Amino acid sequence: MKFFLGLFILFIQIISAEPRLEEIQNLQIIDIPKIPNWIRDKKTIPRFKLMILEKLNILLLDNPDEITNQAQTLLQLLSDVKDNNKDNGSSYNYLIRKKSCLLLNHFNGTKYETESYEMMKNQIQNEDNSEVAATCIQVSSLFENKKDETNKILISMLDSSLKKKKITEDDVEKVATIIEVLGKFKKKQSY
Repeated sequence: MKFFLGLFILFIQIISAEPRLEEIQNLQIIDIPKIPNWIRDKKTIPRFKLMILEKLNILLLDNPDEITNQAQTLLQLLSDVKDNNKDNGSSYNYLIRKKSCLLLNHFNGTKYETESYEMMKNQIQNEDNSEVAATCIQVSSLFENKKDETNKILISMLDSSLKKKKITEDDVEKVATIIEVLGKFKKKQSY
């Protein structure tokens, strides 16, 4: 009985073990199911999480048909990334959230476009880091079917930023990005 218990514990440790650098570098599209466990594992260092997301981006660029095949897994993963990598601890955490916004663009034009856009919109509205927010704003502008909605959100954000009594550097970065995107939209309401 003790033997089986020990074997079970060893099996659990192997499954949840953080990835090695070689494993990340050699990830293939069939390995996508491993990625959520690695990203969620608290033992996986933030630098490796970022490397995993960068490798995932390459895999999705090379295999665009896998986006819809793995959509639920990937969307849940990106939601977890946003929620579990706040700006405390490692300086890689904001880069991880930034990469998650960039990965959401893979769903643009798919049947999961609305779901991924809603995740991005939520991140834009709730993101504390201006660099991450700016990236999400830029990516949201690529969603052709959501330009009117993005336009309204950005105008609202711009309006509330301009009403602030004290403007921070973060506010300036967000406002500059908002103005840039609104300029690209060339909508009457933006002017």
